[in-house]
Amino acid sequence: YEALDAYGWLIKTDSNGNIQWNYNVPSLSFSYSVKETIDGEFILTGGFTDLFSSENCDIFLIKIDNNGNFLWEKTFGENDFEYGLSVLQTSDQGYIITGPSEDIGSGDSQIYLIKTDNFGNQIWRREFGGDNYDVGYSIDQTNDGGYIIAGYTNSFGSGNYGWIIKTDEEGNKIWDKTFGPYGEFYSVEQTNEGGYIMAGQTEYYGPPKSNVWLVKVAPDYEYQPDLVCSGKFNWTDIKPGLTFTDSFNVQNIGGDLSLLDWRIESYPEWGNWTFTPSDYNDLKPRDGNCTVKIEIKTPSEILKTFNGTIIIVSKHDSSDYCTIRVYLTTSKTKTINTSLFLQRFFQRFPFFEKILNQILI
Repeated sequence: YEALDAYGWLIKTDSNGNIQWNYNVPSLSFSYSVKETIDGEFILTGGFTDLFSSENCDIFLIKIDNNGNFLWEKTFGENDFEYGLSVLQTSDQGYIITGPSEDIGSGDSQIYLIKTDNFGNQIWRREFGGDNYDVGYSIDQTNDGGYIIAGYTNSFGSGNYGWIIKTDEEGNKIWDKTFGPYGEFYSVEQTNEGGYIMAGQTEYYGPPKSNVWLVKVAPDYEYQPDLVCSGKFNWTDIKPGLTFTDSFNVQNIGGDLSLLDWRIESYPEWGNWTFTPSDYNDLKPRDGNCTVKIEIKTPSEILKTFNGTIIIVSKHDSSDYCTIRVYLTTSKTKTINTSLFLQRFFQRFPFFEKILNQILI
């Protein structure tokens, strides 16, 4: 970052674009969003910067009357570099603000959501994001009194993904959805029928060139899992101590532009298990099945039944998972560890191996 020597600016024009008045924020600052309030006045948000430091910025909320006169001002800041990118007046005549909350040391950013009363006093604050760089660009209040945030995330895959977050009226996340890769949303609104429409840019169709991006979400939208698994393990009469292989498939059945990051969450405690791969990033629907190879050494107990479950989960949504049931029975005959010479000998004369196994039981 470089220290800013600039001031936020608000201009009011008539219907023909002629300037009627302008307002200069009286501190080093930048302004990003303004909305007309129900009383015919204006609410403005952006960030106050520090003349002597390029690593400090606080969110401001400023109320201006309809003649461009200053009424009041509030500031907010819990991290190194925070500023308002979108503001609107809510149904209770308070205000809601969103934008990035950046930690200069780590380079990470979270999306914040701040709710105030009608005088700009903070009521609550929420944050959303992963362990990388996430930004909220736009906010709208929904018909149910909650909120929809649009922006992008860099925490859940390679590159930026368009991201929408639906919250209740207290700012608690109900669901979220990523779209991409290589895209960002800059504006969101709820449509008349109750869906959502987002505008932004994407490089998905030909980086490094950007394309205008318009995405519509249906009014009956509910989060649909991206992760499905296929495979069935019913292993019977397996020699105790035997090492053998099998496989199952993982697939992303989400939207055409969705990416899935998954991992093996858990597996049976009996036996020795190896999964290849044990996790995967950026699985696309068009990739089809991702085959996971299993190598397992069976327990040493003879004539015993073992049950269990393999759980595969999305790295970024624990509610998106699948399970594979495992059933295994061991035989009466144990596996013998032999040298290469003996292995070849038993291949030629298998009845000797049977005799030796009977002796060892």
